[in-house]
Amino acid sequence: MPVANVKINHKDMATNKDNFFVVTPTRDDDAFKAQVKKEIDESFGEQGIYNYLKPSIDELEKVIDFKNSEYAKSHNIEHMPSGDINPIIVAGKEFKHEDFLEFANQFADTLAFQYLEEPDDAKAGFGSR
Repeated sequence: MPVANVKINHKDMATNKDNFFVVTPTRDDDAFKAQVKKEIDESFGEQGIYNYLKPSIDELEKVIDFKNSEYAKSHNIEHMPSGDINPIIVAGKEFKHEDFLEFANQFADTLAFQYLEEPDDAKAGFGSR
């Protein structure tokens, strides 16, 4: 990792999320989907969700050294995907995204698990300055 030059100790991760964190809508009609999209858009105003989250996404790219990752190299990209959100809503199924937010969440979740599972405080905190 470029932040503190610490060796990462990868551990097995759970395969299922805790049900408390899983959002499962009970309906998926077109009106409901449109309402969800409208409320998400309204929550972030004219700047939109991507621009609102851009500073955090930029920081995440630095922390994980995204431009030098195998994923970035194999897809010939230097930055995480950007753009509008595309929520996938299916009644009784976990709420998902098919967009930059889902992509960034996968990396952020991995960092959070690493932090929570690492017994060494210096490693969990990505070293010291």
